[in-house]
Amino acid sequence: MEIQHTYSTHQPIYTDGSKDQEKVSAVMYAPLFVDTARLPNNSSIIFAELYALLLVLQKIQSHKSSKFIVFTDSLSSLQSISFSLVLQLLEIYNFLLQKGKTIVFCWIPSHMGIRGNKKVNSIAKTALNSDMSSFKVLYLISNSFSRKYIIIFSSLNATLQMVINYIKYNPL
Repeated sequence: MEIQHTYSTHQPIYTDGSKDQEKVSAVMYAPLFVDTARLPNNSSIIFAELYALLLVLQKIQSHKSSKFIVFTDSLSSLQSISFSLVLQLLEIYNFLLQKGKTIVFCWIPSHMGIRGNKKVNSIAKTALNSDMSSFKVLYLISNSFSRKYIIIFSSLNATLQMVINYIKYNPL
C-alpha cells in the first residue's frame, strides 16, 4: 500500500468492529499488541467501530513510540471524528445538564407506525430535496478542558480530512 510507504515511520494499527446477530465486539491490532472488547449486546456497529478507535488511543497513551497511523474500514467513524459532531453533542449535552435540564435519549424502532417517528421520517425525506444547509459546528465551551480537546479535534479533523482525500484520490 502506497500510504504505508508514505507513513513508513509511523506504527501501523488496525481497527475493526464486528456484529453477529446481537453480539458486538471492537478490536485493535498492531504487530506487537492486540486489544479486544466484547461490547453490550445489540450495540450498533458504529459504536463498535468508534470503540475500537478508543482502544487505539488508550493503547497509544502508554506506548513509547510517538508516530502512529490508524487504519479503519469505517469511513463513518472517521467522518464522526472529522466533523467533531460527537464532541459537539457531548459539549452541549453536558452544558444543558449543568443548567439543570433533564434529557433522556430513547431508541425507538424505525418504521413501526410510531406517529412522531413517522412524521420526522417524512420531514427528513422531504429535506433530501432541499438546498444544502450551511454547516457550522458550534461549541459551547464550559471550561479549559473542553478547549484543549476542541484544539486537538480541530487538528485531528484537518489531518483526517487530508488522509480521507488522499485515499479517495489514490485508492489502495
